Amino acid sequence: MQNLNSIGKPREGRIAFGISAGITICEIAIGMLVGRTTSSMGIILSIAGAAVLSEFVYKKYIPDEMDYSKKPIWKPLIVGLIIFIPLVALVIYGGLHGTNQ
Repeated sequence: MQNLNSIGKPREGRIAFGISAGITICEIAIGMLVGRTTSSMGIILSIAGAAVLSEFVYKKYIPDEMDYSKKPIWKPLIVGLIIFIPLVALVIYGGLHGTNQ
């Protein structure tokens, strides 16, 4: 959405964001309807959602890749690590200290 806003296409960014949010809600609803969810079902539904976004949304609303400038990966990578590392530490700490029986 941010990339589309930066090249002057905020409407297309909102549409792509709305469709991806709708696909996520559908994945959650399918998982709830099935009742018993597995990681493989989540992976399959996520791949199907990504395929829908790639084939129908991105090709329609983002037709030309040349409009976008290449951006460095470092800022998103650092933000991801700042979020990921404490979560992994909490899982490890909880697993080591949470099951003392």
